Amino acid sequence: MELTLGASEMFAKAHVTGSASIMSGLYSSMQLGFGLATGENLMWWDTDRVSATCIPSDFPHWWNLIW
Repeated sequence: MELTLGASEMFAKAHVTGSASIMSGLYSSMQLGFGLATGENLMWWDTDRVSATCIPSDFPHWWNLIW
């Protein structure tokens, strides 16, 4: 959203607010990317993952249609 707003402000000759919006959008994108990469690495860091299923064996099969 910030990047689109910044680009439209740059086209409307508002260079200061447009460049500030674009830099804010790029910074937010970098923060999101860093958080996603860190979260993925933390998830795969644990080698003792649970391999058993959490669903009981008598669970109704129609429930799979919902999930």
